[in-house]
Amino acid sequence: IYVANCPGKNSLAVAELAIGLLVSLDRRIPDAVAELRAGRWCKAEFSEAEGLAGRTLGILGGGRIGVAVAQRAVAMDMKVWVWDRGERSRADVEAAGARYWPGTLAELLPTCDAVSLHLPATAETRGLAGPQFFAALKPKALFINTSRAELVDEDALLAAIDSKGIRAALDVFRGELDGKAGPIDAAVLRSPGVIAT
Repeated sequence: IYVANCPGKNSLAVAELAIGLLVSLDRRIPDAVAELRAGRWCKAEFSEAEGLAGRTLGILGGGRIGVAVAQRAVAMDMKVWVWDRGERSRADVEAAGARYWPGTLAELLPTCDAVSLHLPATAETRGLAGPQFFAALKPKALFINTSRAELVDEDALLAAIDSKGIRAALDVFRGELDGKAGPIDAAVLRSPGVIAT
């Protein structure tokens, strides 16, 4: 039996999921599918979308996954900024066609049409996406978290969904199960402004 450390093994899978969630938020794909499965045709409601080309994506975290998301978003003609607490990945970010944000996170957020989190859970990042974070985002911004649930203050997210029309896609959230299957009840999943995997 071989035991190996495989850093970055799932980087592309997570990056592709983040992009899929971004497109799903913009086009409201899960909502449209749910309406069709319920026997309701709502073409007028779901045919309108902002689109992603030309819009600004802020990626928080410039590691393997953040850079992979940047590459894919650039290919969709998005303007991509990567914010990272260090400068370890500046060359990788620029090679991906994105730009490294030179300022603070507080300065980046108001420029973003969408934000995707790709940071580890540390003492510095826990609760990063809290009331001030969501207050700084544009109304109707798209928010994606495929990294760690601890980064997001879910009460602040739900308040921003209600007050600013923020829409969120989450692959991690409080109350998610450890096992592969089972019943789940998490408050954030009941919000119509949230899609989750």
